[in-house]
Amino acid sequence: MACLLTICFENGYGRRDIALWHTANGLRLTKGFAIPISSSGQSPLELSGSPLPMTCTVEDELGAVFSRLNISAMVLVDYRSGAEHQSLRDGLGQATRTMPRVFTTIEEATAYGNMIISRCWHFIKIIEHPDREPNPYTPMEQGKRWIQTDIRYGRSAGSGWNPWTGTSETVPDKWLKEARTCADEMEGWLTAFNPLMRRFQRSPSTFWKEYPRAILLCLQAKSCLVSVCGSIYTRETDWDAHLPEFKEIVSLLDIYLASKPKQRYFVFDGETIAYLLQVVCKCRDGSVRRMALKLLEDRPRRESCWDTRYAAHVGRWVMTLEERGKGELGSQEIREEERVRVSHMDYDSVQGMILTSACQIINGEWIYHQNLWI
Repeated sequence: MACLLTICFENGYGRRDIALWHTANGLRLTKGFAIPISSSGQSPLELSGSPLPMTCTVEDELGAVFSRLNISAMVLVDYRSGAEHQSLRDGLGQATRTMPRVFTTIEEATAYGNMIISRCWHFIKIIEHPDREPNPYTPMEQGKRWIQTDIRYGRSAGSGWNPWTGTSETVPDKWLKEARTCADEMEGWLTAFNPLMRRFQRSPSTFWKEYPRAILLCLQAKSCLVSVCGSIYTRETDWDAHLPEFKEIVSLLDIYLASKPKQRYFVFDGETIAYLLQVVCKCRDGSVRRMALKLLEDRPRRESCWDTRYAAHVGRWVMTLEERGKGELGSQEIREEERVRVSHMDYDSVQGMILTSACQIINGEWIYHQNLWI
C-alpha cells in the first residue's frame, strides 16, 4: 500500500521517472510476497489450471492494480531482457487454456483480460528488442536530470517499431506466427466478453458500476489487439487496416468521458489518454484523429504518468508534420514517406519538460524531428 501511495504522489507531483521506478519495485514486492499478479506468472491457481476465484480479496485487488501498472510501465520503460519477457509470457500460458467461452462476471473478465494483455505486451517488447540485455531502471541512482524513455509507437530513433521497420526485409515467419497467436488470444477474450458487454449496454443505469469498467476493459483489449498486429508492420500505411478499431475506440471513449468532469482532475490508473494518443498518431483518417484530439483537449486530466496536455500537444505536432497545413485529409492522402513515427521522449526530472523525438523515412533516409513541451 505504501508503494502504491508513493506512485500516486510522485505522479501527482509530475515526477514520472520516480513513479515508474517505484512501479518496478512494487512488482518485485508482489512477487516476493506471492501476491497473485497476472504478469508474474506465479499464481498457484494459474499454474494448477484451477479456475479463478469468484470472490475478491485485498491481495487480489493489489495484484490487479500492479498488473495494470506493469502494463503501463512496459509501455514507457522496458528494463527486462528478451529472455525475461519470454519467461514471463510463457508463465501466463495457462490463462488461455482455462479461459471460459463466455464470461459471467466483470471480475472474471478482468482477471483473464489482464493476463492475456500482459502476454501480448511481453511479446511486443520481445519483438521490439529481440536481443535486448537487462537494463535496470534506477533513475535516482543514475542522478540524471534528463531521463530517456521509449514510448509505445516506436523503439529508438532510427529503429522504429521492430528491426524490420522501414526496410525491404520480410519479417521472419516465427514472429508472424507469434503475433497471430497473440491476436487470436485477444480476439478469443473479446468473443467471451461480448455477451457481458452487451448486457451492460442494454441496461447502463442498472449496471452503473460495471458498465464503465467494461468500457475500459474493451478499450484496453482493442488497443492491445491493434498494437499486437502493428508490432510486425514494416510500413506506416499498414495501420490503415485498423480504421474500424480506431473509430470504435473513439466512440467508446466519447461515451465514457461524457460522465467525467470537464475541469482538470487526476486519477491513479492510466485510463484513456494512451488510447487516444494511439488513435491520433496511428490513424491517418483526418476526421477520426481530430475527434480523438478533441477528447484530449476538451477533458484536461492526468492519468498515472500520462497528461492530456502533453498528449494533445504531441498529437497536434504529429498531425502538423504529416498533413503539412493541408487540413483534414483522408488516410490515403498521407503518403508513406510523410508519415511520422514517434520514437521516444527525454523527460526533464527537475522542471518537468518533455523533449519528444520522431522521425520520417524519406527515400530510405531517416529524417528526425524534435519538439519541446514545457
